[in-house]
Amino acid sequence: MGKPFEPGRFRPLYNIDDSYFDPAFVQETAEFVKKSPLLAGTTLNVRFTGTEGFSIALTRSGLPRLKKSFPLFHDFLEKTTPDSANAFFINPLCIAEGAHVAPHVDRSLNTWTRPELPPFPIKVSVLYLDVAEDLEGGTLLLYPPLMAFHRKPKITPRTGLFFEFRGDLRHEVAAVARSSRPRISLVMEHYEMPPYLLRKIPEFFVKSSREFDSFLEEALNLEESAL
Repeated sequence: MGKPFEPGRFRPLYNIDDSYFDPAFVQETAEFVKKSPLLAGTTLNVRFTGTEGFSIALTRSGLPRLKKSFPLFHDFLEKTTPDSANAFFINPLCIAEGAHVAPHVDRSLNTWTRPELPPFPIKVSVLYLDVAEDLEGGTLLLYPPLMAFHRKPKITPRTGLFFEFRGDLRHEVAAVARSSRPRISLVMEHYEMPPYLLRKIPEFFVKSSREFDSFLEEALNLEESAL
């Protein structure tokens, strides 16, 4: 395995790889996300209205808990994160027909650093887990700095495609005009936090908009079916 991609001021702003992850890993992770009782309406801001997912915030000291509860996400992190990263935000993201993500810059750990903003992520990693062949729309649009002098990259998602970009870049997901099933991706923000902000980040925190009673009922049903 090569060294994880690290964008920079004098390095490429983004990287695309069709074969970075084994198809079996992609399929297994997609099935895990689809079946997760945590999957529900977005826990993110209004720019993600109409999407579904859940989120995990953690530091390196929380990696053992991530490995125990979300082993596939742990494998994803281990394969993609630079050594300098010490905090992470993970978001499985499902975008169904008619939904979109408005232009934004990823800084999701600001929930814990307020009133101060965290640094921008070192990079953002995106793995497309399941994309319908009949998908129309749902492209990722990236806005480079000095965009008047750059062509705006347009990434067409497909199952297994792995895409990373510099964490301070503004981006959006165009509306899904047509799709027989939700477009599912796994998104990870990699941060290098200064010590005084790192202390504010939880070691391991999972957030879902799913009602606890509903979550508990489903968990009990799964447990009974396994008996």
